[in-house]
Amino acid sequence: MKKIVSMLVLIILSMNLISCSRNTVDKVDNEKNDNQIENAVKKTSNTSDLIKAYINEKLIEDNEKILFYSDEDIDLDGNNEVIVAIGTEGEDKLSTYIGKAYVLKEIDGEIKQIGDNFAESIYAVYEVKLISLAGDEKKYIYCGLTNGANLVGFSIFELGDKEFKEIAYSASPTGAGSDEIIDSDNDGKIDGYVQNRWSYDVLYYPVKNIYEYNNQKFELVKTEVELPEYPNTPEEIVREYIALNVLEFQKSEEVSERLGKLCSQDVRGGIDFSNEELFEALAFEKLEFESDQEIAAKENGAKANVIVSVEGNKRYKFTLNKENDIWSIENIVRIS
Repeated sequence: MKKIVSMLVLIILSMNLISCSRNTVDKVDNEKNDNQIENAVKKTSNTSDLIKAYINEKLIEDNEKILFYSDEDIDLDGNNEVIVAIGTEGEDKLSTYIGKAYVLKEIDGEIKQIGDNFAESIYAVYEVKLISLAGDEKKYIYCGLTNGANLVGFSIFELGDKEFKEIAYSASPTGAGSDEIIDSDNDGKIDGYVQNRWSYDVLYYPVKNIYEYNNQKFELVKTEVELPEYPNTPEEIVREYIALNVLEFQKSEEVSERLGKLCSQDVRGGIDFSNEELFEALAFEKLEFESDQEIAAKENGAKANVIVSVEGNKRYKFTLNKENDIWSIENIVRIS
């Protein structure tokens, strides 16, 4: 009987020790988070204890850090909003990972979360900051995006009267591209952005799309394309003509000039450049040139017929002229 009593006493003591240990760990973790939150908000006198408690209890985990914190009136409604971004800090900027980002507001003694976690994205968020846009006094939330390798992009969010929404997104779907916001006149306000592309989505042409912010929206104003030397064989002429039409560089002066040289006459009706099969054939080297190309000499030049097949189903006949050692297309006909 004494042995049983002794064992029960030992079990009770052991359970008390475990409970004390757990309470101590929880207390240390809470103190750690409390200290971190205090350090993050120490420069902001407006942050209430309710906000701090909400972040500590519902948002931040033990292994996470507050990587961005702001407490100000970003939508100019007379009330402050708290923007907090939480994640893990990497060795450099692009290896930093932000997995949670929220807009919080204290309303009638309660903390309200405005919108969802805006760090949820196809690509990883490595940076959150506030920016200003040209012609606007409000602040906007900027998220830097990356895949940790060959891609840098961004998204921009606006807190409006009735909703929290994304107003701009720029990141290459292929995983290769470099997009950045620009302040062209250095007045502290963003007035545009650029997209740099070079992968299969632009058929490996180096491309820069330039956007300007006007009338509260971003608009494409110019596309710069780095073109190779003018092609010197009929097949190369046809390939480049199809590629530049398929890509639809509507704001590129150099592409318009090149297309006018590749085909001096308006024969676009002979081929549907919006067909996805054409893009895929070019991107994945499935565009076939038939070997029975005919080149006939003529006075002061030459004429050639090039037949192009797309996956064997659609065939187009291109008739080319050569004048002053320069080939150009004069007609296109679908033959099957």
